[in-house]
Amino acid sequence: MGGGGDERLKAVEKTKKRKVKTMPGIQMALLIAFPSANFSPAKAIIWLLFSTFFLLLVAAGEVVSSRVVKYWRQRYSLFSRYDEGIAMDEEGWFSVTPEEVATRQAELCGRIGAAVVVDGFSGVGGNAIQFAKRGYYVVAMEIDPRKVEFGRHNAEIYGVEDSIDFIVGDFLRLAPTLKVCLWTELHRLFVDCFIAC
Repeated sequence: MGGGGDERLKAVEKTKKRKVKTMPGIQMALLIAFPSANFSPAKAIIWLLFSTFFLLLVAAGEVVSSRVVKYWRQRYSLFSRYDEGIAMDEEGWFSVTPEEVATRQAELCGRIGAAVVVDGFSGVGGNAIQFAKRGYYVVAMEIDPRKVEFGRHNAEIYGVEDSIDFIVGDFLRLAPTLKVCLWTELHRLFVDCFIAC
């Protein structure tokens, strides 16, 4: 029993001999708020800034996860009419084509003269809306019923809901039977527009 007590006494003596460093007020407050040894003042400041930003989003009536914040900051490049009530789920934030890109893609597809376009993975409707704005009739297919509702809602905001048929379904099963301009976004890396006839 005596050996363990001696070690504890030595540890206490070492602690007493240490010099106490003074800290600026903010560091002291952060140390009190985040006493973990692995939580440095720099990390704490970043955490506080992020938390404040998140609280501002909540106060504004929009709750977004930390995974979506960087996309939320670019919301007007995704949908220029975002403030009019655009609806998206978490996946929609990082899978929707930015509006300017979708506009350019719709213009490029206009060169092949198709009248009907199928957006096989329409998500929340970003590409479908831009095709409809260019005068195409669009069949927008999405396997997730919630995203289909968001797409319909977003098309109404842009005033093109009459030019788009939103369908809940599996595009990969339907694709072999189509004879229209297919708009595919497989893997979201290779974007191509081609005539399937």
